[in-house]
Amino acid sequence: MKTRKKLEEKKVSISPDGKEFPLPSKEDYENEVKKVRELAKKAKDLGNQVVVVQGLGFVGAVMAAIVAQAEKKFVIGLQRASKRSYWKIPYINQGISPIESEDPKVKEIIKNGIEKEKLYATYVEEAISLGEIVISDIQCDVKKLRFGNSRVFTVEIEPFIEASKEVASLITPSSLYLIETTVPPGTSEYIVRPIFEEAFKKRIVDELRNLKKKNLDEVRELVRNSDFLREVEEEVVSYVESPMKEKEKEIVLKAFRNHRPRIAHSYERVMPGREYVDSVINFPRVFSGVDEVSATMAQKFLSEVLTGPNAKLTRLATPTDSEFAKCAENTYRASIIALGRALGRMAEIMNVDFSEVVDAIKIRPTHRDIMVPRTPTTGGYCLPKDPLFLLWSLKNIPEFKEKLSKENKEALRRVMNLISLIVDINDTDGIHAVELVERELKKIGKKLKVSKVLVAGASYREDVADTRYASYETIVRYLREKGAEVSVTDPYVKSLPELEYQEEDKYSLAKFFARQRELKFLKVNGSFEEAAKGVDAIIFAVPHEPYKKLTPEKICSATGKPPQEIVVVDCGTFNKEQAISMISYGLNFEKMYHGNFKK
Repeated sequence: MKTRKKLEEKKVSISPDGKEFPLPSKEDYENEVKKVRELAKKAKDLGNQVVVVQGLGFVGAVMAAIVAQAEKKFVIGLQRASKRSYWKIPYINQGISPIESEDPKVKEIIKNGIEKEKLYATYVEEAISLGEIVISDIQCDVKKLRFGNSRVFTVEIEPFIEASKEVASLITPSSLYLIETTVPPGTSEYIVRPIFEEAFKKRIVDELRNLKKKNLDEVRELVRNSDFLREVEEEVVSYVESPMKEKEKEIVLKAFRNHRPRIAHSYERVMPGREYVDSVINFPRVFSGVDEVSATMAQKFLSEVLTGPNAKLTRLATPTDSEFAKCAENTYRASIIALGRALGRMAEIMNVDFSEVVDAIKIRPTHRDIMVPRTPTTGGYCLPKDPLFLLWSLKNIPEFKEKLSKENKEALRRVMNLISLIVDINDTDGIHAVELVERELKKIGKKLKVSKVLVAGASYREDVADTRYASYETIVRYLREKGAEVSVTDPYVKSLPELEYQEEDKYSLAKFFARQRELKFLKVNGSFEEAAKGVDAIIFAVPHEPYKKLTPEKICSATGKPPQEIVVVDCGTFNKEQAISMISYGLNFEKMYHGNFKK
Protein backbone atom coordinates (compact mmCIF):
# COMPACT_ATOMS: atom_id res chain seq x y z
CA MET A 1 0.00 0.00 0.00
CA LYS A 2 1.36 3.41 -0.97
CA THR A 3 2.00 5.79 1.90
CA ARG A 4 0.48 9.25 1.82
CA LYS A 5 4.00 10.75 1.97
CA LYS A 6 5.01 9.00 -1.26
CA LEU A 7 1.81 10.15 -2.94
CA GLU A 8 2.56 13.71 -1.87
CA GLU A 9 6.03 13.46 -3.41
CA LYS A 10 4.51 12.28 -6.70
CA LYS A 11 2.44 15.48 -7.01
CA VAL A 12 -0.72 13.66 -7.86
CA SER A 13 -4.33 14.05 -6.82
CA ILE A 14 -5.99 10.87 -5.57
CA SER A 15 -9.70 10.30 -6.08
CA PRO A 16 -11.76 8.55 -3.35
CA ASP A 17 -11.64 5.33 -5.37
CA GLY A 18 -7.85 5.46 -5.64
CA LYS A 19 -7.27 6.82 -9.15
CA GLU A 20 -4.20 9.03 -9.56
CA PHE A 21 -4.18 12.24 -11.59
CA PRO A 22 -0.90 14.16 -12.08
CA LEU A 23 -1.17 17.82 -11.16
CA PRO A 24 -0.95 20.15 -14.18
CA SER A 25 2.41 21.50 -15.33
CA LYS A 26 3.15 25.03 -16.55
CA GLU A 27 2.68 23.87 -20.14
CA ASP A 28 -0.62 22.22 -19.21
CA TYR A 29 -1.74 25.48 -17.66
CA GLU A 30 -0.96 27.51 -20.77
CA ASN A 31 -2.79 25.05 -23.01
CA GLU A 32 -5.75 24.98 -20.64
CA VAL A 33 -6.10 28.78 -20.75
CA LYS A 34 -6.31 28.64 -24.55
CA LYS A 35 -8.85 25.84 -24.43
CA VAL A 36 -11.11 27.60 -21.94
CA ARG A 37 -11.05 30.80 -23.99
CA GLU A 38 -11.96 28.90 -27.14
CA LEU A 39 -14.84 27.10 -25.40
CA ALA A 40 -16.21 30.35 -24.00
CA LYS A 41 -15.98 32.09 -27.39
CA LYS A 42 -17.74 29.20 -29.10
CA ALA A 43 -20.50 29.27 -26.47
CA LYS A 44 -21.02 33.02 -26.86
CA ASP A 45 -21.04 32.75 -30.64
CA LEU A 46 -23.91 30.28 -30.23
CA GLY A 47 -25.81 32.80 -28.12
CA ASN A 48 -25.13 31.15 -24.77
CA GLN A 49 -24.51 32.97 -21.50
CA VAL A 50 -21.23 31.84 -19.93
CA VAL A 51 -21.58 31.02 -16.22
CA VAL A 52 -18.60 30.26 -14.00
CA VAL A 53 -19.15 28.26 -10.81
CA GLN A 54 -16.31 28.74 -8.35
CA GLY A 55 -15.89 25.65 -6.16
CA LEU A 56 -16.89 22.13 -7.24
CA GLY A 57 -17.70 20.67 -3.84
CA PHE A 58 -20.88 19.03 -2.59
CA VAL A 59 -23.05 21.97 -3.69
CA GLY A 60 -20.99 23.59 -6.44
CA ALA A 61 -20.66 20.50 -8.65
CA VAL A 62 -24.41 19.96 -8.63
CA MET A 63 -25.20 23.64 -9.12
CA ALA A 64 -22.87 23.77 -12.14
CA ALA A 65 -24.64 20.78 -13.69
CA ILE A 66 -28.09 22.25 -12.96
CA VAL A 67 -27.22 25.57 -14.62
CA ALA A 68 -25.91 23.65 -17.64
CA GLN A 69 -29.38 22.10 -18.07
CA ALA A 70 -30.94 25.54 -18.55
CA GLU A 71 -31.51 27.06 -21.97
CA LYS A 72 -28.71 29.15 -23.45
CA LYS A 73 -26.23 28.50 -20.65
CA PHE A 74 -22.64 27.25 -20.88
CA VAL A 75 -21.01 26.47 -17.54
CA ILE A 76 -17.36 26.47 -16.58
CA GLY A 77 -16.76 24.81 -13.23
CA LEU A 78 -13.65 26.16 -11.50
CA GLN A 79 -11.70 24.13 -8.94
CA ARG A 80 -8.20 24.65 -7.55
CA ALA A 81 -5.55 22.24 -8.80
CA SER A 82 -4.72 21.02 -5.30
CA LYS A 83 -3.68 17.49 -4.40
CA ARG A 84 -6.87 17.02 -2.45
CA SER A 85 -9.32 18.32 -5.07
CA TYR A 86 -7.83 18.35 -8.57
CA TRP A 87 -9.20 14.86 -9.36
CA LYS A 88 -12.71 16.37 -9.51
CA ILE A 89 -11.84 18.16 -12.76
CA PRO A 90 -11.03 15.08 -14.90
CA TYR A 91 -13.93 13.25 -13.26
CA ILE A 92 -16.45 15.90 -14.30
CA ASN A 93 -14.96 16.21 -17.79
CA GLN A 94 -15.43 12.46 -18.19
CA GLY A 95 -19.07 12.85 -17.18
CA ILE A 96 -18.49 11.28 -13.75
CA SER A 97 -19.98 12.81 -10.61
CA PRO A 98 -17.29 13.77 -8.07
CA ILE A 99 -19.75 13.43 -5.19
CA GLU A 100 -21.64 10.48 -3.76
CA SER A 101 -25.39 11.02 -3.98
CA GLU A 102 -28.45 8.82 -3.62
CA ASP A 103 -30.20 10.96 -6.25
CA PRO A 104 -29.62 9.32 -9.67
CA LYS A 105 -30.27 12.70 -11.28
CA VAL A 106 -26.90 13.98 -10.04
CA LYS A 107 -24.98 11.52 -12.23
CA GLU A 108 -27.44 12.05 -15.09
CA ILE A 109 -27.18 15.84 -15.26
CA ILE A 110 -23.37 15.87 -15.01
CA LYS A 111 -23.11 13.28 -17.78
CA ASN A 112 -25.73 15.14 -19.81
CA GLY A 113 -23.91 18.47 -19.43
CA ILE A 114 -20.67 16.99 -20.71
CA GLU A 115 -22.27 15.08 -23.59
CA LYS A 116 -24.11 18.18 -24.78
CA GLU A 117 -20.92 20.26 -24.43
CA LYS A 118 -22.62 22.67 -22.02
CA LEU A 119 -20.39 21.93 -19.04
CA TYR A 120 -16.64 21.99 -18.62
CA ALA A 121 -14.44 21.86 -15.53
CA THR A 122 -11.11 23.65 -15.27
CA TYR A 123 -8.46 24.87 -12.83
CA VAL A 124 -7.42 28.12 -14.56
CA GLU A 125 -8.53 31.32 -12.81
CA GLU A 126 -8.72 33.13 -16.16
CA ALA A 127 -12.10 31.46 -16.60
CA ILE A 128 -13.52 34.09 -14.22
CA SER A 129 -12.87 36.83 -16.79
CA LEU A 130 -15.04 34.95 -19.31
CA GLY A 131 -18.15 34.61 -17.17
CA GLU A 132 -21.19 36.85 -17.41
CA ILE A 133 -22.35 35.30 -14.14
CA VAL A 134 -19.78 34.12 -11.60
CA ILE A 135 -21.23 31.99 -8.80
CA SER A 136 -19.39 31.48 -5.53
CA ASP A 137 -19.80 28.07 -3.94
CA ILE A 138 -16.64 28.26 -1.81
CA GLN A 139 -17.49 26.81 1.58
CA CYS A 140 -17.15 28.89 4.73
CA ASP A 141 -16.62 26.72 7.81
CA VAL A 142 -16.98 27.14 11.55
CA LYS A 143 -14.31 25.48 13.68
CA LYS A 144 -15.18 24.90 17.33
CA LEU A 145 -12.16 25.23 19.58
CA ARG A 146 -13.65 23.35 22.55
CA PHE A 147 -15.88 20.32 22.49
CA GLY A 148 -19.34 21.16 23.80
CA ASN A 149 -18.58 24.87 24.20
CA SER A 150 -19.45 26.72 21.01
CA ARG A 151 -18.83 30.09 22.64
CA VAL A 152 -15.24 29.53 21.59
CA PHE A 153 -15.06 29.17 17.83
CA THR A 154 -13.55 30.60 14.69
CA VAL A 155 -15.04 31.15 11.25
CA GLU A 156 -12.71 30.08 8.47
CA ILE A 157 -13.78 32.88 6.17
CA GLU A 158 -10.30 33.46 4.71
CA PRO A 159 -10.62 30.95 1.80
CA PHE A 160 -13.89 32.61 0.79
CA ILE A 161 -12.32 36.09 1.05
CA GLU A 162 -9.31 35.01 -1.01
CA ALA A 163 -11.65 33.54 -3.62
CA SER A 164 -13.59 36.84 -3.71
CA LYS A 165 -10.36 38.78 -4.20
CA GLU A 166 -9.50 36.51 -7.10
CA VAL A 167 -12.88 37.17 -8.70
CA ALA A 168 -12.60 40.92 -8.11
CA SER A 169 -9.25 41.02 -9.90
CA LEU A 170 -10.54 39.19 -12.99
CA ILE A 171 -14.29 39.58 -13.43
CA THR A 172 -15.68 41.70 -16.24
CA PRO A 173 -17.23 44.78 -14.56
CA SER A 174 -20.56 44.22 -16.30
CA SER A 175 -20.77 40.66 -14.91
CA LEU A 176 -22.56 39.58 -11.73
CA TYR A 177 -20.87 37.97 -8.74
CA LEU A 178 -23.57 35.78 -7.22
CA ILE A 179 -22.69 34.51 -3.75
CA GLU A 180 -24.50 31.27 -2.95
CA THR A 181 -22.18 30.35 -0.11
CA THR A 182 -23.70 30.62 3.35
CA VAL A 183 -21.74 33.42 5.00
CA PRO A 184 -22.03 35.52 8.17
CA PRO A 185 -24.57 38.35 7.77
CA GLY A 186 -22.91 41.49 6.42
CA THR A 187 -20.28 39.63 4.39
CA SER A 188 -21.48 40.70 0.93
CA GLU A 189 -21.95 44.36 1.82
CA TYR A 190 -19.17 45.00 4.33
CA ILE A 191 -16.44 42.57 3.25
CA VAL A 192 -16.95 41.59 -0.40
CA ARG A 193 -18.14 44.92 -1.81
CA PRO A 194 -15.14 46.88 -0.42
CA ILE A 195 -12.82 44.21 -1.86
CA PHE A 196 -14.43 44.66 -5.29
CA GLU A 197 -14.41 48.45 -5.09
CA GLU A 198 -10.73 48.54 -4.21
CA ALA A 199 -9.87 45.99 -6.91
CA PHE A 200 -11.87 47.83 -9.59
CA LYS A 201 -10.18 51.15 -8.81
CA LYS A 202 -6.76 49.49 -8.87
CA ARG A 203 -7.53 47.87 -12.23
CA ILE A 204 -8.56 51.25 -13.66
CA VAL A 205 -5.38 52.91 -12.35
CA ASP A 206 -3.21 50.10 -13.74
CA GLU A 207 -4.84 50.40 -17.17
CA LEU A 208 -4.32 54.16 -17.22
CA ARG A 209 -0.68 53.97 -16.25
CA ASN A 210 0.04 51.28 -18.82
CA LEU A 211 -1.46 53.51 -21.51
CA LYS A 212 1.16 56.19 -20.87
CA LYS A 213 3.70 53.97 -22.63
CA LYS A 214 1.62 53.83 -25.85
CA ASN A 215 1.18 56.20 -28.78
CA LEU A 216 -2.23 57.87 -29.23
CA ASP A 217 -3.44 55.49 -31.94
CA GLU A 218 -2.67 52.51 -29.71
CA VAL A 219 -4.31 54.29 -26.77
CA ARG A 220 -7.59 54.83 -28.63
CA GLU A 221 -7.70 51.21 -29.80
CA LEU A 222 -6.98 49.88 -26.30
CA VAL A 223 -9.51 52.18 -24.65
CA ARG A 224 -12.28 51.18 -27.08
CA ASN A 225 -11.64 47.56 -26.09
CA SER A 226 -11.42 48.33 -22.37
CA ASP A 227 -14.31 47.30 -20.12
CA PHE A 228 -13.58 50.16 -17.75
CA LEU A 229 -12.41 53.03 -19.96
CA ARG A 230 -14.36 52.99 -23.24
CA GLU A 231 -16.93 55.56 -21.98
CA VAL A 232 -14.18 58.04 -21.04
CA GLU A 233 -12.05 57.79 -24.17
CA GLU A 234 -11.44 61.52 -24.66
CA GLU A 235 -10.53 62.07 -21.02
CA VAL A 236 -8.05 59.21 -21.24
CA VAL A 237 -6.46 60.58 -24.41
CA SER A 238 -6.10 63.97 -22.75
CA TYR A 239 -4.54 62.31 -19.71
CA VAL A 240 -2.01 60.40 -21.83
CA GLU A 241 -1.02 63.60 -23.63
CA SER A 242 -0.59 65.40 -20.32
CA PRO A 243 -0.53 62.92 -17.40
CA MET A 244 -1.34 64.62 -14.12
CA LYS A 245 -2.37 63.13 -10.80
CA GLU A 246 -5.60 65.14 -10.58
CA LYS A 247 -6.68 64.03 -14.06
CA GLU A 248 -5.97 60.44 -13.11
CA LYS A 249 -8.15 60.71 -10.01
CA GLU A 250 -11.00 62.24 -12.00
CA ILE A 251 -10.90 59.48 -14.63
CA VAL A 252 -10.70 56.74 -12.01
CA LEU A 253 -13.72 58.10 -10.13
CA LYS A 254 -15.75 58.59 -13.31
CA ALA A 255 -14.89 55.15 -14.69
CA PHE A 256 -15.65 53.57 -11.33
CA ARG A 257 -19.07 55.30 -11.14
CA ASN A 258 -19.85 53.81 -14.54
CA HIS A 259 -18.81 50.35 -13.42
CA ARG A 260 -19.74 49.72 -9.82
CA PRO A 261 -19.41 46.08 -8.73
CA ARG A 262 -22.45 43.92 -9.31
CA ILE A 263 -22.86 41.64 -6.32
CA ALA A 264 -25.83 39.57 -5.17
CA HIS A 265 -26.53 36.93 -2.55
CA SER A 266 -28.90 33.98 -2.86
CA TYR A 267 -28.57 31.03 -0.55
CA GLU A 268 -29.36 27.50 -1.58
CA ARG A 269 -31.80 25.33 0.31
CA VAL A 270 -30.27 21.97 -0.48
CA MET A 271 -31.58 18.66 0.83
CA PRO A 272 -29.09 15.82 0.21
CA GLY A 273 -30.68 12.47 -0.52
CA ARG A 274 -32.90 11.04 -3.21
CA GLU A 275 -34.40 14.43 -4.06
CA TYR A 276 -31.15 16.41 -4.16
CA VAL A 277 -31.50 17.94 -7.63
CA ASP A 278 -35.19 18.73 -7.19
CA SER A 279 -34.46 20.41 -3.86
CA VAL A 280 -32.36 22.94 -5.78
CA ILE A 281 -34.49 23.59 -8.86
CA ASN A 282 -37.91 23.23 -7.25
CA PHE A 283 -37.57 25.05 -3.93
CA PRO A 284 -38.29 28.68 -3.00
CA ARG A 285 -35.23 30.91 -3.16
CA VAL A 286 -34.36 34.15 -1.38
CA PHE A 287 -32.09 36.70 -3.08
CA SER A 288 -30.91 40.29 -2.92
CA GLY A 289 -28.34 42.59 -4.51
CA VAL A 290 -26.10 45.44 -3.40
CA ASP A 291 -28.04 47.68 -5.81
CA GLU A 292 -30.97 47.54 -8.23
CA VAL A 293 -28.84 46.40 -11.19
CA SER A 294 -27.36 43.52 -9.21
CA ALA A 295 -30.73 42.40 -7.85
CA THR A 296 -32.34 42.51 -11.30
CA MET A 297 -29.52 40.46 -12.85
CA ALA A 298 -29.78 37.89 -10.05
CA GLN A 299 -33.55 37.63 -10.42
CA LYS A 300 -33.32 37.11 -14.17
CA PHE A 301 -30.62 34.46 -13.87
CA LEU A 302 -32.30 32.54 -11.05
CA SER A 303 -35.66 32.53 -12.83
CA GLU A 304 -33.98 30.97 -15.89
CA VAL A 305 -32.22 28.26 -13.88
CA LEU A 306 -34.66 27.37 -11.08
CA THR A 307 -37.44 26.04 -13.26
CA GLY A 308 -39.53 24.00 -10.81
CA PRO A 309 -43.18 25.03 -10.16
CA ASN A 310 -42.40 25.72 -6.48
CA ALA A 311 -39.24 27.76 -7.10
CA LYS A 312 -40.71 31.07 -6.03
CA LEU A 313 -38.20 33.92 -5.75
CA THR A 314 -38.37 36.25 -2.76
CA ARG A 315 -36.36 39.44 -2.97
CA LEU A 316 -35.09 41.04 0.24
CA ALA A 317 -33.84 44.60 0.63
CA THR A 318 -30.12 43.92 1.04
CA PRO A 319 -27.68 41.00 0.86
CA THR A 320 -27.31 41.27 4.64
CA ASP A 321 -31.04 40.49 4.88
CA SER A 322 -30.55 37.45 2.66
CA GLU A 323 -27.53 36.24 4.62
CA PHE A 324 -29.38 36.76 7.89
CA ALA A 325 -32.38 34.82 6.53
CA LYS A 326 -30.27 31.72 5.87
CA CYS A 327 -28.70 31.80 9.31
CA ALA A 328 -32.00 32.59 11.01
CA GLU A 329 -33.98 29.78 9.39
CA ASN A 330 -31.29 27.25 10.29
CA THR A 331 -31.06 28.61 13.83
CA TYR A 332 -34.81 28.17 14.15
CA ARG A 333 -34.61 24.59 12.93
CA ALA A 334 -31.66 23.84 15.21
CA SER A 335 -33.57 25.25 18.20
CA ILE A 336 -36.56 22.97 17.56
CA ILE A 337 -34.25 19.96 17.43
CA ALA A 338 -32.37 21.04 20.57
CA LEU A 339 -35.67 21.44 22.43
CA GLY A 340 -36.62 17.92 21.31
CA ARG A 341 -33.33 16.61 22.72
CA ALA A 342 -33.86 18.40 26.04
CA LEU A 343 -37.42 17.09 26.42
CA GLY A 344 -36.35 13.63 25.27
CA ARG A 345 -33.60 13.41 27.90
CA MET A 346 -36.17 14.28 30.57
CA ALA A 347 -38.57 11.72 29.11
CA GLU A 348 -35.92 9.04 29.66
CA ILE A 349 -35.69 9.88 33.35
CA MET A 350 -39.44 10.20 33.83
CA ASN A 351 -40.14 6.93 31.96
CA VAL A 352 -42.23 8.70 29.31
CA ASP A 353 -42.94 7.48 25.77
CA PHE A 354 -41.78 10.66 24.08
CA SER A 355 -42.97 9.64 20.60
CA GLU A 356 -46.56 9.25 21.79
CA VAL A 357 -46.34 12.51 23.68
CA VAL A 358 -45.10 14.35 20.59
CA ASP A 359 -47.88 12.85 18.45
CA ALA A 360 -50.41 14.04 21.01
CA ILE A 361 -48.94 17.55 21.06
CA LYS A 362 -48.88 17.82 17.26
CA ILE A 363 -52.66 17.65 17.18
CA ARG A 364 -52.51 21.31 18.20
CA PRO A 365 -51.85 23.21 14.93
CA THR A 366 -49.52 25.75 16.56
CA HIS A 367 -47.21 23.01 17.84
CA ARG A 368 -46.62 20.89 14.75
CA ASP A 369 -42.90 21.66 14.68
CA ILE A 370 -42.18 19.70 17.86
CA MET A 371 -40.20 16.58 17.09
CA VAL A 372 -38.36 13.54 18.41
CA PRO A 373 -34.71 13.69 17.25
CA ARG A 374 -33.79 10.87 14.87
CA THR A 375 -30.04 10.97 15.52
CA PRO A 376 -28.00 11.59 18.68
CA THR A 377 -26.39 14.76 17.30
CA THR A 378 -27.41 17.24 14.63
CA GLY A 379 -25.25 16.87 11.54
CA GLY A 380 -25.12 18.12 8.01
CA TYR A 381 -23.35 21.19 6.76
CA CYS A 382 -25.80 23.87 7.92
CA LEU A 383 -27.40 23.43 11.34
CA PRO A 384 -24.19 22.82 13.35
CA LYS A 385 -22.56 26.03 12.08
CA ASP A 386 -25.00 28.58 10.65
CA PRO A 387 -26.30 29.80 14.06
CA LEU A 388 -22.73 30.72 14.99
CA PHE A 389 -22.40 32.93 11.91
CA LEU A 390 -24.87 35.29 13.60
CA LEU A 391 -22.60 35.56 16.63
CA TRP A 392 -19.49 36.02 14.49
CA SER A 393 -21.04 38.95 12.63
CA LEU A 394 -21.88 40.79 15.85
CA LYS A 395 -18.32 40.40 17.06
CA ASN A 396 -16.40 40.93 13.81
CA ILE A 397 -18.26 43.20 11.38
CA PRO A 398 -17.25 46.76 12.38
CA GLU A 399 -20.55 48.24 11.16
CA PHE A 400 -22.38 46.04 13.68
CA LYS A 401 -19.86 46.23 16.52
CA GLU A 402 -20.04 50.01 16.69
CA LYS A 403 -23.80 49.85 17.29
CA LEU A 404 -23.35 47.86 20.49
CA SER A 405 -23.80 49.94 23.61
CA LYS A 406 -23.22 48.73 27.16
CA GLU A 407 -26.96 48.24 27.58
CA ASN A 408 -27.68 46.14 24.53
CA LYS A 409 -24.43 44.23 24.95
CA GLU A 410 -25.84 42.74 28.12
CA ALA A 411 -29.15 41.90 26.47
CA LEU A 412 -27.38 40.41 23.48
CA ARG A 413 -25.16 38.33 25.74
CA ARG A 414 -28.21 36.37 26.82
CA VAL A 415 -29.25 35.93 23.19
CA MET A 416 -25.76 34.81 22.22
CA ASN A 417 -25.65 32.37 25.12
CA LEU A 418 -28.97 30.90 23.99
CA ILE A 419 -27.71 30.34 20.45
CA SER A 420 -24.50 28.77 21.75
CA LEU A 421 -26.49 26.50 24.05
CA ILE A 422 -28.66 25.33 21.14
CA VAL A 423 -25.54 24.38 19.18
CA ASP A 424 -23.96 22.68 22.19
CA ILE A 425 -27.02 20.53 22.93
CA ASN A 426 -27.15 19.40 19.31
CA ASP A 427 -23.41 18.67 19.20
CA THR A 428 -22.94 16.54 22.30
CA ASP A 429 -25.66 13.92 22.76
CA GLY A 430 -23.48 11.35 21.05
CA ILE A 431 -21.81 11.13 24.46
CA HIS A 432 -25.14 10.13 25.98
CA ALA A 433 -25.57 7.34 23.41
CA VAL A 434 -22.27 5.85 24.64
CA GLU A 435 -23.37 6.27 28.26
CA LEU A 436 -26.51 4.24 27.50
CA VAL A 437 -24.37 1.46 26.00
CA GLU A 438 -22.08 1.45 29.01
CA ARG A 439 -25.03 1.30 31.40
CA GLU A 440 -26.68 -1.62 29.60
CA LEU A 441 -23.42 -3.55 29.32
CA LYS A 442 -22.87 -3.16 33.03
CA LYS A 443 -26.31 -4.69 33.69
CA ILE A 444 -25.20 -7.90 31.97
CA GLY A 445 -21.81 -7.95 33.65
CA LYS A 446 -19.69 -6.54 30.83
CA LYS A 447 -17.30 -3.61 30.78
CA LEU A 448 -17.28 -1.14 27.90
CA LYS A 449 -13.48 -1.03 27.80
CA VAL A 450 -13.26 -4.69 26.78
CA SER A 451 -16.38 -4.78 24.59
CA LYS A 452 -16.86 -4.69 20.85
CA VAL A 453 -19.28 -1.94 19.79
CA LEU A 454 -20.71 -1.43 16.30
CA VAL A 455 -21.92 2.02 15.22
CA ALA A 456 -24.62 1.52 12.57
CA GLY A 457 -24.88 4.67 10.48
CA ALA A 458 -22.05 7.07 9.59
CA SER A 459 -23.93 9.72 7.61
CA TYR A 460 -25.56 12.74 9.19
CA ARG A 461 -29.11 11.71 8.25
CA GLU A 462 -30.98 8.75 6.86
CA ASP A 463 -30.34 7.34 3.40
CA VAL A 464 -27.57 9.73 2.36
CA ALA A 465 -23.79 9.34 2.12
CA ASP A 466 -22.85 12.73 3.59
CA THR A 467 -20.73 12.39 6.77
CA ARG A 468 -20.25 16.09 7.51
CA TYR A 469 -20.81 16.75 11.23
CA ALA A 470 -22.38 13.27 11.51
CA SER A 471 -23.15 11.66 14.88
CA TYR A 472 -20.86 8.71 14.27
CA GLU A 473 -17.70 10.76 14.85
CA THR A 474 -18.44 11.82 18.42
CA ILE A 475 -19.74 8.33 19.26
CA VAL A 476 -16.71 6.56 17.80
CA ARG A 477 -14.25 8.93 19.44
CA TYR A 478 -15.83 8.61 22.88
CA LEU A 479 -16.09 4.82 22.58
CA ARG A 480 -12.41 4.70 21.70
CA GLU A 481 -11.51 6.94 24.63
CA LYS A 482 -13.42 4.54 26.88
CA GLY A 483 -11.33 1.67 25.56
CA ALA A 484 -13.98 -0.08 23.47
CA GLU A 485 -13.16 -1.89 20.23
CA VAL A 486 -15.08 0.12 17.63
CA SER A 487 -16.40 -0.69 14.17
CA VAL A 488 -18.64 1.25 11.77
CA THR A 489 -21.16 0.13 9.18
CA ASP A 490 -23.20 2.10 6.68
CA PRO A 491 -24.89 1.01 3.43
CA TYR A 492 -24.18 4.34 1.70
CA VAL A 493 -20.94 5.75 3.13
CA LYS A 494 -17.69 4.62 1.46
CA SER A 495 -15.10 6.43 3.59
CA LEU A 496 -14.68 8.31 6.88
CA PRO A 497 -12.67 11.45 6.02
CA GLU A 498 -13.12 12.92 9.51
CA LEU A 499 -11.04 10.04 10.87
CA GLU A 500 -8.76 9.41 7.91
CA TYR A 501 -7.50 13.01 7.77
CA GLN A 502 -7.63 13.77 11.51
CA GLU A 503 -3.89 14.39 11.68
CA GLU A 504 -3.99 16.95 8.84
CA ASP A 505 -6.95 18.85 10.33
CA LYS A 506 -5.82 21.13 13.14
CA TYR A 507 -9.46 21.51 14.21
CA SER A 508 -10.22 17.78 14.29
CA LEU A 509 -12.35 16.49 17.16
CA ALA A 510 -9.53 14.02 17.78
CA LYS A 511 -7.78 16.49 20.05
CA PHE A 512 -10.71 16.49 22.47
CA PHE A 513 -10.55 12.73 23.13
CA ALA A 514 -7.93 10.22 24.22
CA ARG A 515 -6.69 7.13 22.32
CA GLN A 516 -7.56 8.53 18.87
CA ARG A 517 -4.41 7.73 16.90
CA GLU A 518 -5.55 4.40 15.43
CA LEU A 519 -8.92 5.72 14.29
CA LYS A 520 -7.37 7.10 11.10
CA PHE A 521 -7.20 3.50 9.89
CA LEU A 522 -10.84 2.67 10.70
CA LYS A 523 -12.78 1.66 7.59
CA VAL A 524 -16.52 1.61 7.10
CA ASN A 525 -18.14 -1.74 6.30
CA GLY A 526 -21.09 -1.57 3.93
CA SER A 527 -22.59 -4.83 5.16
CA PHE A 528 -24.40 -4.80 8.50
CA GLU A 529 -24.34 -8.61 8.65
CA GLU A 530 -20.55 -8.73 8.25
CA ALA A 531 -19.86 -5.80 10.58
CA ALA A 532 -22.07 -7.16 13.38
CA LYS A 533 -20.24 -10.49 13.75
CA GLY A 534 -19.17 -11.01 17.36
CA VAL A 535 -20.09 -7.53 18.64
CA ASP A 536 -21.38 -7.00 22.18
CA ALA A 537 -23.33 -3.84 21.46
CA ILE A 538 -24.84 -1.94 18.55
CA ILE A 539 -25.68 1.76 18.40
CA PHE A 540 -28.19 2.56 15.65
CA ALA A 541 -27.08 6.15 15.07
CA VAL A 542 -28.94 6.86 11.80
CA PRO A 543 -32.38 5.54 10.73
CA HIS A 544 -31.33 4.20 7.34
CA GLU A 545 -34.14 2.37 5.56
CA PRO A 546 -32.31 -1.01 5.58
CA TYR A 547 -31.94 -0.80 9.37
CA LYS A 548 -35.66 -0.21 9.86
CA LYS A 549 -36.28 -3.67 8.40
CA LEU A 550 -34.07 -5.45 10.93
CA THR A 551 -35.79 -7.83 13.34
CA PRO A 552 -34.37 -9.06 16.65
CA GLU A 553 -33.84 -12.44 15.02
CA LYS A 554 -31.73 -10.87 12.25
CA ILE A 555 -29.70 -8.88 14.76
CA CYS A 556 -28.93 -11.98 16.81
CA SER A 557 -28.13 -13.98 13.70
CA ALA A 558 -25.70 -11.30 12.50
CA THR A 559 -23.88 -11.10 15.83
CA GLY A 560 -23.88 -14.86 16.38
CA LYS A 561 -24.89 -14.35 20.00
CA PRO A 562 -28.03 -14.99 22.06
CA PRO A 563 -30.21 -11.91 22.73
CA GLN A 564 -29.37 -11.68 26.44
CA GLU A 565 -25.70 -11.07 25.52
CA ILE A 566 -26.41 -8.20 23.10
CA VAL A 567 -26.97 -4.53 23.92
CA VAL A 568 -28.87 -2.40 21.41
CA VAL A 569 -29.14 1.38 21.76
CA ASP A 570 -31.56 2.92 19.30
CA CYS A 571 -31.20 6.64 18.60
CA GLY A 572 -34.31 6.89 16.39
CA THR A 573 -34.47 3.97 13.96
CA PHE A 574 -37.19 1.71 15.37
CA ASN A 575 -40.84 2.46 16.13
CA LYS A 576 -42.64 1.48 19.34
CA GLU A 577 -43.82 -1.90 18.07
CA GLN A 578 -40.31 -2.80 16.96
CA ALA A 579 -38.86 -1.65 20.27
CA ILE A 580 -41.30 -3.84 22.18
CA SER A 581 -40.43 -6.82 19.97
CA MET A 582 -36.71 -6.26 20.66
CA ILE A 583 -37.33 -6.22 24.40
CA SER A 584 -39.69 -9.20 24.27
CA TYR A 585 -37.11 -11.20 22.33
CA GLY A 586 -34.64 -10.68 25.15
CA LEU A 587 -32.31 -8.02 23.74
CA ASN A 588 -30.93 -5.48 26.20
CA PHE A 589 -32.63 -2.63 24.37
CA GLU A 590 -32.60 1.11 25.11
CA LYS A 591 -34.34 3.72 22.99
CA MET A 592 -32.73 7.13 23.31
CA TYR A 593 -35.10 9.94 24.38
CA HIS A 594 -37.70 7.41 25.60
CA GLY A 595 -38.64 5.75 28.85
CA ASN A 596 -39.04 2.03 29.42
CA PHE A 597 -41.48 0.40 26.97
CA LYS A 598 -42.10 -2.41 29.44
CA LYS A 599 -44.30 -0.25 31.66
